[in-house]
Amino acid sequence: MEPSYRIITIPIARNAPAWVRDEVGPTLAVPAGLIGREYVASDEAELIRDAPAVLAFGQVGLEGRIGVNVATGEIVHAPATDSADLNPVNSTLKQFCECVESVIQRYPFDGAPSADMDEVAEELREELSRIDVVAAAHNGFWETFADDVAMGDYLSET
Repeated sequence: MEPSYRIITIPIARNAPAWVRDEVGPTLAVPAGLIGREYVASDEAELIRDAPAVLAFGQVGLEGRIGVNVATGEIVHAPATDSADLNPVNSTLKQFCECVESVIQRYPFDGAPSADMDEVAEELREELSRIDVVAAAHNGFWETFADDVAMGDYLSET
């Protein structure tokens, strides 16, 4: 099934502290998904850590989460809910949405005139970094995604 870009609105979890609702509002408008299980929106946004406060709105793979740092508005990736590590994704939710849309519009990656996946991955890196310089961050979500594209993880026939 071909991925398609669409925005959905998800509620903030009822058990989230009132200050989180005051900061971000009662809902978040997020992309429904990316490609496969690389990112899939959750049914609701939930606080997965307090310091820094991260409101997770999506799942990545089996255990990873994507969320917004409530204090800064930055989008981060937690490899697991209880992970101490937070990897950079985007500067804002708006830029995350723009990056997801850009990647989906570019898919299938092996349908390019030059199906050299290293070249396709480099083109993706350049395009995403034009949207948001944080997308090019070392060990960030989008850098890792582009590395996976270069390795052929997102070929349309797989």
